[in-house]
Amino acid sequence: MSEEFIRKISAKTGKVVSEHERDYLLILTNVKEENVVICFREGSWGYYTKVVLEKNLSFINCMEAEYSPYGLYVFAQNIDELVEKTYSKIINLITRNKTSFA
Repeated sequence: MSEEFIRKISAKTGKVVSEHERDYLLILTNVKEENVVICFREGSWGYYTKVVLEKNLSFINCMEAEYSPYGLYVFAQNIDELVEKTYSKIINLITRNKTSFA
């Protein structure tokens, strides 16, 4: 399922780089000139991602993202729903970030 998520999120964001980390899939992408970290995980109940702007992390890894007070979580029962919600949260983070420092 992680390959399906990568394929579908990259169709929305453009180029992505991914790497497996323990129980997570770390995905890096660039949306609207912002580097974005996506941590994907599959559970018995469904899927979730944590989305964080790269500049809000000290280290680029999923453990750092999980414990970071920055970013947003997305929970979904299927990959299509997860992709749509994840992309929406990415846009939300970028928009909030740009308006908060304007």
